[in-house]
Amino acid sequence: MDKWTKIPGGIIDNRTNVTDYTIQKDGNPGYSICCADSISLANCSVVWGVNKPAYFTYALEVENVTEIKISDFTGKAAHPEKFEDITIH
Repeated sequence: MDKWTKIPGGIIDNRTNVTDYTIQKDGNPGYSICCADSISLANCSVVWGVNKPAYFTYALEVENVTEIKISDFTGKAAHPEKFEDITIH
């Protein structure tokens, strides 16, 4: 994942989310899974490019998910000094 446009980043578009219909300022992980049930994530990876803005965060962020199975996932946080590779909350 790389930043190569002048379009502002660091936002999350929640307009299709059943619990939050907003656009909000937030970090951008490689994968973001929010408000879901029974997720299976397999054979996925995150590779960051050379242009990593400060708002690039985790390789995987999971929030408000009832069940998740992760297998063969590889990737590091964009900024390991600030973020964990994977966060589940």
